[in-house]
Amino acid sequence: MNWMERAFPAFALGFAAYYGAAFEFNSGYWPAFTYYPAVNEFAWFFAFGNDEVGPPMHWYGWMVNSTLAGTALGALALLLPTKIIEKTWPVVAWAGPLAGMAFMIYADRFFFF
Repeated sequence: MNWMERAFPAFALGFAAYYGAAFEFNSGYWPAFTYYPAVNEFAWFFAFGNDEVGPPMHWYGWMVNSTLAGTALGALALLLPTKIIEKTWPVVAWAGPLAGMAFMIYADRFFFF
């Protein structure tokens, strides 16, 4: 297994898990920064909009934090021994998508029930 085969799946899992949680559970309270496109300004972390700066965009901050979370999980995968990665990856390959589907059913439960 080369380093890309070890790190990329962990990065993808960390990125998707953080982005989904940030989007669903707190509607914007976890961004690294807030962007105001009307005035082309940034504010650190979460910030509210007002009449002077317009509506805020938290998506860019979520993307930065998701990238950091994915990078941390990818780095952790590189630090673990190859035998552990080879044994856990088949489980994660099935459990990750199943957990993602369960999360999406939970997140969209108002459309189904």
